This record gives sequence, C-alpha cells and structure tokens, in this order.
Amino acid sequence: MCRFITWKVPDERSIFCESFGNYYIIFNQSSGETHLLNELAAEALRILEIYPVSEAELADRLREVFEVELEELLPRMSRLLKEFDNLGLIEPCC
Repeated sequence: MCRFITWKVPDERSIFCESFGNYYIIFNQSSGETHLLNELAAEALRILEIYPVSEAELADRLREVFEVELEELLPRMSRLLKEFDNLGLIEPCC
C-alpha cells in the first residue's frame, strides 16, 4: 500500500483544452463530458497530465506559478482533487 497518494491523468491524450480568457474548456474524450475550469484548476490539470504528484506537491507547484502563499492553496487542493476524481479526469496512483 502507498504511503502517500499521488494523482495523475489516466490518459492525457483523452483530454482536450481550449482557453477563453481566464477560463478553460476541458473536453474529456473518455467520458464525453465538457467542463469549465478557472486558471488554477486548468494549471493543476496540466501538471497532473505531465507527471503524478501528491496533493502537497501540486499545491507547491501551483504556489510557484501563481505566486501565492502555500497556506492559501492547501485547503483548496483536497476539494479540487476530489472534484477531478469524481469527474473522471484523474486517478490515484503510487
């Protein structure tokens, strides 16, 4: 069993993204669903497409991109990852 859960996009080729200002339209070819994401969520998904990361690692990488305090991001990461998981955009891995 894994000590820390990491998350990843199961098949990055199945997700298509188009930006519209500060919002991003995400089409998940696997589910046929379309989602509207803000910049933070879209960047989080992009990071998860590149390599698996834990909740804390994701928050740290987003902190660097958006230049915000880690304490501001950490509470949001759990909700964001749970929502991505429920939408079938990500999956847990070791």
